[in-house]
Amino acid sequence: MSEKIALLAIILISIVFGSWGCCADLKSNISNIKKCISFAAYLFGAYCFIGIGRLVLLRTGRFYSYAEDIRLIFSDILFCAGCMALYSHVKPSKMRIMPLCIAVTFLFAFVYQFVVYRNVNSAVYHCLLPETISVIWLLTWTGAVASDFLMNVNVKALGMKNSITLIAALAFTVTVFVYPFLETFLSNSGEFSFSLTDILVYLIIFYVIIYFTSVSVLCNLSGKVWEIAVIGLFAFTISAYIQGLFLNTRLYLMDGVKREWSPAFKVFNIFIWCMVFGGTYILRRIESNNRKGILKFCCLAVIAMQVTGIISIIVQKGGNFEIRKEAEYFSTQGLYKAATDDNVIVFVLDKYDEKYMQEVLNETPDFLEPLKGFVYFPDTVAQFSRTYPAITYMLTDNAFFDAPIDESYSDWAFDNCSFWQDLFQKDYHCYFYEDDAGYIGSSVKYKADNYVAQGNIVKREISFKGVIRSISMVNCYRIMPYFFKDYYNYTEDMINNLVVADKEWEEEQYNMDDAKIKAELDRTGISTNSDKKAFRFIHMFGAHPPFSLDREGNRVGESKDLSLEQYMGSMQIVYDYIDELRRLGFYKNSTIIITADHGDNYENGIELPERVSVIMFVKPKGSDEEPLRFSDSYASQSDILPTLAARIGISYDNGQGMDLLSDKALDKERERFHYFHVVENMQQVSVRTYKIKGSSLDFDNWTATDEYYEFRKW
Repeated sequence: MSEKIALLAIILISIVFGSWGCCADLKSNISNIKKCISFAAYLFGAYCFIGIGRLVLLRTGRFYSYAEDIRLIFSDILFCAGCMALYSHVKPSKMRIMPLCIAVTFLFAFVYQFVVYRNVNSAVYHCLLPETISVIWLLTWTGAVASDFLMNVNVKALGMKNSITLIAALAFTVTVFVYPFLETFLSNSGEFSFSLTDILVYLIIFYVIIYFTSVSVLCNLSGKVWEIAVIGLFAFTISAYIQGLFLNTRLYLMDGVKREWSPAFKVFNIFIWCMVFGGTYILRRIESNNRKGILKFCCLAVIAMQVTGIISIIVQKGGNFEIRKEAEYFSTQGLYKAATDDNVIVFVLDKYDEKYMQEVLNETPDFLEPLKGFVYFPDTVAQFSRTYPAITYMLTDNAFFDAPIDESYSDWAFDNCSFWQDLFQKDYHCYFYEDDAGYIGSSVKYKADNYVAQGNIVKREISFKGVIRSISMVNCYRIMPYFFKDYYNYTEDMINNLVVADKEWEEEQYNMDDAKIKAELDRTGISTNSDKKAFRFIHMFGAHPPFSLDREGNRVGESKDLSLEQYMGSMQIVYDYIDELRRLGFYKNSTIIITADHGDNYENGIELPERVSVIMFVKPKGSDEEPLRFSDSYASQSDILPTLAARIGISYDNGQGMDLLSDKALDKERERFHYFHVVENMQQVSVRTYKIKGSSLDFDNWTATDEYYEFRKW
């Protein structure tokens, strides 16, 4: 619903600015048809410019409301004002052509979206998204300019008003779009899984589009408006250049961390930009010929320095820019297979808090009906509040703060967990479906049937849209003031995933893509292989945002309003999986656990604001179609391995957990622990111990201690 409200707000503000923009036309003596055409052009322009502004600021196609970010009000007004300034100086001939261009472009966009989504509402919705509307406006403007030129056959209509326009637009393109991305990419080429050759054609196309669009817009202005626009573009270019060269002293690239800078520092940064803009507008008072000479010289100097910088990087590296070698990973091998004698499966639905399950049950009381033979433990404590180190802990019962400082935590944790060696001695084949192989220690990881030491990509599909979005992220993070930088945090993996839309692996890599699992289950189902006994650990995206699943587990448009749908959809995929085991006749003899790595987490703070729990469902080997049982046992993630060991026939005692299906699990005096991740300035610095005595569902039973452990990554 919030997205619909946000969309309605954008449409309303577009109507307001569209009406304001064409007021002069409405008062004139032109025909009513021309007045309607003028209003349509202004309305469409205002909406498009808002979309472009949203795309630049938010890096996403999702609609945001003003309540979510107050800065959007200023952004929308600024971009609408820019639209009015541009359209008010457009030739009448273009204004007459533009509605036709709009209609034709929208028609093609609608047909394309309808072919993709097979739904009229979805097609209209995706046509209105900022990404789509930006492309539509660009095509519309290009069509209007081209049509006007062909009808008037005037060289000036080509957009080449004078040399200042050409040079200012070139300096803007190089400084804002070309240099930051190329400098970042060439300096860190080993971090990216694609080469410059892979994206060169797309880069050239994008840069040419940006340059000629800038030239076209400037050349459709005249008089003082043109002069102010050129000087404004020059001021922005110089400000961006100064920001990238001198003001980014506290900038950290490609770590994806949202950083907090002091208000005073942000104000100082904005003050520098204001000084540059103020200084450049003094140029208006300088004599015309001198003013043109200063603008040309400064623009050419900025271009020359940046081109020299790129050349120096190329010379320094000798022209050798190796791409990142794909590191170790777990493949999808065996994901849709079942062993003939014994199957042990652990489903981990990321961030699936117990309170999310209660939301589902409030909506659909019989939602858990398919879990026949399972035991439900609503009162389950997760040891950690982040995926790392939760995954490693769940599989070893060893915490990072116990590991020797000179050893790898994950390697040490698995080396000191007897469960795995006993499991291999029982002749179990192990499969880990985890998108970070570093969570699994080497002694176990190397023995996994689906472990790939060195991935081999046989084909890459480069996304033009991904290239453009990557350029926007990198460049804006480099050139924008600190007041806006928090919009553009990124990592090299984010860039790689955007640019490389699809990889064809020699052995397909597993990624937490629940909708893809759903589609593959629907397509192939599950079949048997040569394994007699197998252990599978399947880490799914689960309840983690962004939300993009419907309640059946199918992929739909991303929206925060889909949270409940995704809670249901991710579980439905598990239901589909175990239904396949039923079809094969393997369900009764399977041991299955459905749980989460952590519950709801909190991005900042030094203490928990409320209790956090995770889902826990256990189906022991031998149970079949008995109704789901509810247990009031005080469960913990430290109980996972003891419970599995008892079903497999392994002697295992970690000193912390217990077999959840044994009499020991009825102990109401049990004390459990949760290690809350303390976050300061958007970074994890330590974990704080919470003791839970009694039911974890009552936050009064949670006691924050003064016991802290320094956070350690690996």
